[in-house]
Amino acid sequence: MKINLIKGCLGVSNSNLNFKRTMEEHQSWGVRVESDKQNPSAKIFTYPDAKSVKLNVQNEQQKTKTYSLQNLGSGIFQAYLPKGSIKSGDRYDFTIQKADGNIETVKDPYSFKQPEISGKSEVYDQNEYRWNDSSWYH
Repeated sequence: MKINLIKGCLGVSNSNLNFKRTMEEHQSWGVRVESDKQNPSAKIFTYPDAKSVKLNVQNEQQKTKTYSLQNLGSGIFQAYLPKGSIKSGDRYDFTIQKADGNIETVKDPYSFKQPEISGKSEVYDQNEYRWNDSSWYH
């Protein structure tokens, strides 16, 4: 097993672990909001036989909007959301309807920000982060 730090993301490469996916595909998972991109996106890898996945986004006023993700097959669900529909700081989770009819609500395993270990994930725009450790290496 080999561990790499690539573009600030920890990557584990092993022929048994990569599932024939590229680094770019792995970086596309979760909820992505970037101020320099047109539309936010949501992508999750879940049960291969899942029937449906919904993204539940709660804004600062505690109002929740729900978005259905498209089933791309093999347990992959994805949606491109309207610009401005979610923003950094909003909280979210996923509702998954399994093949047996059971419904499960889960936090985002690919979340960039998880303020509460057992709570909702938080939308985070990575472009908002300002590095402040430039003197560290001087």
